[in-house]
Amino acid sequence: YKKIIKYYCVYLTKSTFIVLCLFSLLKAKAQNYIELSAGIASYHIPASRFTFSGIQPLLLSGIHRYTGPSQRLSLGMQLSFNKSKYQGNGIQIQGLISFMPDLGKHIQLSLSTGPGFQFSFYPSRPQTWKDDKWKEGKRFKGVITLPLQLSLAYKSIQTGHLVARPYIAYRLQGHFRYTPDLTPLPKSMILVGFTFNKNQF
Repeated sequence: YKKIIKYYCVYLTKSTFIVLCLFSLLKAKAQNYIELSAGIASYHIPASRFTFSGIQPLLLSGIHRYTGPSQRLSLGMQLSFNKSKYQGNGIQIQGLISFMPDLGKHIQLSLSTGPGFQFSFYPSRPQTWKDDKWKEGKRFKGVITLPLQLSLAYKSIQTGHLVARPYIAYRLQGHFRYTPDLTPLPKSMILVGFTFNKNQF
C-alpha cells in the first residue's frame, strides 16, 4: 500500500503542478478558455455488435489556449477522473490539440487529439500468469492514451465579461500497454459540458 500511496501522491502532484502552470496562461494576452464537463465512459468499440456496457461516470476539467490568426486551433491540457467498480478508478492527464472550424453562425465543430497518460487503481489485486503459475499483480497500472474527439458547441452565451459555450462530445480513446493481448484497448466517452473565456469586446 505504501507504493500505491507514493505513486498516487506523485502523480497528483505532477498533474496539479501542470494544471496550475496552465492556469497562469490566463494572465497572458492571448485568449484562453477553461473547460468543465461530465459524462460517461465504457471500454467499447463503436460498432454494431458491441454494446455500451460497464458504464463509468466521468468528470473532466481543462484549460486551453487559442493559437493562430483566426483562432481555429487551440492547445490545452485536461485532468479527468472516472469511477469504475470493476476496472478501478482512473485519473488521466491529457494533452490536446484542437481544430475548430465554424459551421454557420452559431455552431462550431471541434476535432481533437493528443498524447496522455492514465493511472488506474484496481479494486483488488489481479492475477497474472508467470513462470507457469498464477501470481498476484500490482493494484495499480499506468497506460498511455491517445484519443480522437469530435464535439459540437453552441456559439455563444454572453454574461457580462464571461462567454460560455455549451458543447457535446464523443471521444474514442486508445489505451496502450493496458494488456499484452489487446492494445490499444478502445474506450468510448460521451461528454456534456461548457467552455468559459473572458469577453474581450
